[in-house]
Amino acid sequence: MVIYNAAFDVQFFPDHVFLESRVECAMLQYAEWKGDCNPYYGSPRWHKLHLAARATGFMEEVQWHRALGDAIACRHVWRHLVR
Repeated sequence: MVIYNAAFDVQFFPDHVFLESRVECAMLQYAEWKGDCNPYYGSPRWHKLHLAARATGFMEEVQWHRALGDAIACRHVWRHLVR
C-alpha cells in the first residue's frame, strides 16, 4: 500500500488493516529523491503532495485534499519515483 504521508494517515485506520500490509510512504520517498535537506531536522525536506505532483509532471486538474484527487496524484508521484 502506498500512502502520501503514511505516518499521518495510518492513524485513522484500524490496526488490523495493516497487519498483513506493507505500507510505503510516497512523501518520504519523494523527499529522498528530491534531495533537499531540512537543516532544522537534518533530514530530507518534506513536500506537499500538490507540489511533488506538479514537480514530477502531473498536469491533471483534481480536487486537492479529496480522496480521489490525492490518490491519483500520489499514484503519479509513486510511478515517477519507481520507474
